[in-house]
Amino acid sequence: MQAQNLVICNVNHRKLGPIRDWSGANDVDGPWLIRHLKSMGANAIWFNPLTESTRIGYEDPRKDNQKVSRSLYAERQHFRFSRELSAHPDPNASGVARSFLDRMHIKHFNAQMAEEGMLVFSDKVFNHVARDNPIVQAETDEITALIRSCRERGLKWQYIVVDKHAEPQDQKPQVQPEFPDEDYQTKQIIGISYGREGEKPSEYCFKFCRNRDFDALNYHGMPDYDTVQINYASPQAYDFFVRGYQDGENFVPGYWKQTIDRDIDLGFTGLRLDIAYKVPPHWLSELIQHAHDSKPGMVTIAETLAGVEDVGARELIPRLADVKIIVDGQERPGIDHAMLSAPWLNLKDPHWFIDEVRQMQDISVYGGAGFPDNHDMETTIAQFASSLLEHDERPDKQPVIADICVRNYAIAALIGNAHYAQLGYELCADQVGVHKEDTDPASWRRFMEERPEGHPLNIAARMRQINEFKQSLNAPDAIFALQSVDWVGDNLARMNIALTDRETEEPVGTLELYLNNKPECGPVYMPQVCYEDVRQERAGLKASFDATRAGEPVTAWKAIFRRDPAYAPHAHHTAEVENEAKSHQHAHAYHS
Repeated sequence: MQAQNLVICNVNHRKLGPIRDWSGANDVDGPWLIRHLKSMGANAIWFNPLTESTRIGYEDPRKDNQKVSRSLYAERQHFRFSRELSAHPDPNASGVARSFLDRMHIKHFNAQMAEEGMLVFSDKVFNHVARDNPIVQAETDEITALIRSCRERGLKWQYIVVDKHAEPQDQKPQVQPEFPDEDYQTKQIIGISYGREGEKPSEYCFKFCRNRDFDALNYHGMPDYDTVQINYASPQAYDFFVRGYQDGENFVPGYWKQTIDRDIDLGFTGLRLDIAYKVPPHWLSELIQHAHDSKPGMVTIAETLAGVEDVGARELIPRLADVKIIVDGQERPGIDHAMLSAPWLNLKDPHWFIDEVRQMQDISVYGGAGFPDNHDMETTIAQFASSLLEHDERPDKQPVIADICVRNYAIAALIGNAHYAQLGYELCADQVGVHKEDTDPASWRRFMEERPEGHPLNIAARMRQINEFKQSLNAPDAIFALQSVDWVGDNLARMNIALTDRETEEPVGTLELYLNNKPECGPVYMPQVCYEDVRQERAGLKASFDATRAGEPVTAWKAIFRRDPAYAPHAHHTAEVENEAKSHQHAHAYHS
């Protein structure tokens, strides 16, 4: 199992139903899910959180204030699987009985994945927990009891606050008796100080962000939400979640380290780090180091996508370059792959994206990982394409929708060393969110039956072709970096992507990705001349133009890879795709 050239399928377990139906433990043919992954050319799976989720519902402003509930990312119990996922046939079975069966099935599935040389990523949400998580309620009860005790004993108490905009090393906790509303703009409560006048006060720091009424807050400072934010400014939060603490004669490992240990015991081989840029770098360094020490080769992929509502996120992302670990005596980035904002790439203005590509190279081992859409977006690419064609009068719109989805998958796959797509992208599915109301297994099974192999909107084979083409480059250790975008026709864009050997920093070659910008307008055609750019000339490449390619139609994408003749690949070989990849001296060409 390797960390590079990952083709990841992101799976919401609510589509699949109880794990006994897909783990393969009850099926002599083995796990159908693994067969399905391989049909797309995937070699890894990332599960959205499998743990028991919150029981809280709230009105989501992003969904016209509709009531939503049980988000997978609001984890109520970190050491118990979701009841929807449970292998036990009795929904009212005890936690002990459910836990035994659930662990058996997930271990079996993960072992089957390992036998196939495939990775399994556990989603680690280190930034927040569910509001109804017992550790939140336990702290609330402690605060209530402490304030009551202070009043009964006549002790004075005051708020401990810090400058919320200061760097952690510059934060100097201060005590103040009141905390007016306007202070929330610049200061954050991290605990309370209490004691008798004239004596050294005691301190109680919160593990979670709270307001002056001690309500737990989410990361937007809202008390009426399904999650609460970890209080990173609190030393007690660091001890509880990361370093560990002494409880009498026993040392209790950090809470997040305990969850990592559980994942390793269950056979997970990768960690996906949710909202990684929100977590302090020294926290992540220690947690990832713990994972590597416990299971060498553990792979990490970090969420580095900053939404427009996430104030300050753009300033936080560069800090991830400080996440470091020691492997074999050498310091290296703790993050293997970082997510690129590929769905928002504007081919006519790619400069911000090119900057982001460079930034992801600074913070991770293999640079950025692309994707066409994800669970946080309001719509999938297929839905966007459908809306684009809403007033189109052609009788059959499905082939165009498929072409748009294939094109965007090609972009995601070929702009980074790794890439991922949601389960359902291969069927041009509508968006499925992470709340209880968003999907169910019966609906998903019907959907899969409606779009079997050969259906115009079943693009699994076309996705596999893209993945096989990428493997045929024989550059698993390469860093992919978008250099520029040229327009070589009215609707034909060319992305110029440089591949560089991660270890030697030698140029591996140049990938030219040709894209039909408007598949709804029909195919576009390859240019009649060979366009060479300055970057190729500097690398000393001679692009031997294949005249047979001139005038070829491009319905979705086409790619030409020109290997640097001076580059000697590492000691491994990836077979080229028979009858599909056209080989040239120092070049491979492939089209969909």
